[in-house]
Amino acid sequence: MILHKKLKPVVVSPGAKLKIEFNRELQENSLYLSVWMDNDELEGVLLKDNTYLVSKENGIYVYSVSAHWEKGSSSYNFLVEVKSFIILSLLNFFKLFL
Repeated sequence: MILHKKLKPVVVSPGAKLKIEFNRELQENSLYLSVWMDNDELEGVLLKDNTYLVSKENGIYVYSVSAHWEKGSSSYNFLVEVKSFIILSLLNFFKLFL
């Protein structure tokens, strides 16, 4: 699992759409998305039009995306934190008093 104190997750609501885009055109069928599981193994994620629906379960998820272009390839890891709006609203409310 990737853990880094300076790496902050993107906070989204349960079931939010995650769209992956690059400035340059990818080679056909060369975009891959995986999620790190609790057992430190990657599980492939099905993309439809470069879009994925994140989990409906609250938590922090580590994703790995890789892509290929005519002149190279790259891979990136990123964090997504799924939080329901009720939890977000309560957290923001309590931050006012801290």
